[in-house]
Amino acid sequence: MEVGVSEHRQIVYGDHQRYRARRRQRRTGAVEEVDRLPVIDRPGPPHPGHEGRGEPVVREVVEQQLWPLLELAQRPQQAAAVAANAVRDSGRLAHLEPDPQPGKVLMVGSVQKRKGMLEAIEAMQVVRQRVPHAELYVAGGFTPAYEAYGDLVQRRGAENGAGEYVHFLGHLGHDALLEAYRTSQIFLFPSSLEASPVALAEAMTAALPAVVTDIGGTEHLIEDGVTGYRVPVGDIETLAERIVRLLEDPPACRHFGRRGREIALTRFTAERAANKTYDLYRAMLPAVP
Repeated sequence: MEVGVSEHRQIVYGDHQRYRARRRQRRTGAVEEVDRLPVIDRPGPPHPGHEGRGEPVVREVVEQQLWPLLELAQRPQQAAAVAANAVRDSGRLAHLEPDPQPGKVLMVGSVQKRKGMLEAIEAMQVVRQRVPHAELYVAGGFTPAYEAYGDLVQRRGAENGAGEYVHFLGHLGHDALLEAYRTSQIFLFPSSLEASPVALAEAMTAALPAVVTDIGGTEHLIEDGVTGYRVPVGDIETLAERIVRLLEDPPACRHFGRRGREIALTRFTAERAANKTYDLYRAMLPAVP
């Protein structure tokens, strides 16, 4: 059973109330509907005629999950602070001497849908039309939880001769991963959902320019035209074009890579991450005598 916000500012139950709530959403928009509410009343009794149809379960969900969210939606927006994750072995990454193999494109991450593996393979098919020596290397394993998607990726990776330029390396040990960063020309990150991806921070520390999707989890890491390029999620044509642009411009790769490393060294070392986290906690906690 679903819930909606009624005109009387109460959480209500029942199909007809859900229908009315959806009509209001189409007319005014859900955000506008919530914004008009100066006060959110506690849920009242179950709607007449719906007793015994799961209201206790719905009420529990409303009380524990929906109610706090609606309260939060009415609070004034505040700035958010981010403490970046530390990069493992940032010292070695920062001192890697890049020796990129022309055309080598690296992805790091397990093979699952949100990582954009199929989009990467499709983009590389387009890239190869202009950069015939371009090859994609995927450092990440196939997991049982995503078996069906992994099978699909492997089939696509073998179609139309793609097996010649799409290489699945599996999980790499730390030293092997450092070598992959050192010998790649660009880092590809076409994910559709991320928080603060460590692999991208590692690539920046290793002085790799990146082509990433324009999602919230990457916006604090890659600045378009400064440390790499950002493209819309699912835009294969633009993704391929940005890959080609970097592969055909080694000086730009070096420039973006150096700038990315400079930023990484101010944010992703263990000391920096620990100090930032400490400062955030100190700012949030009451003053200690």
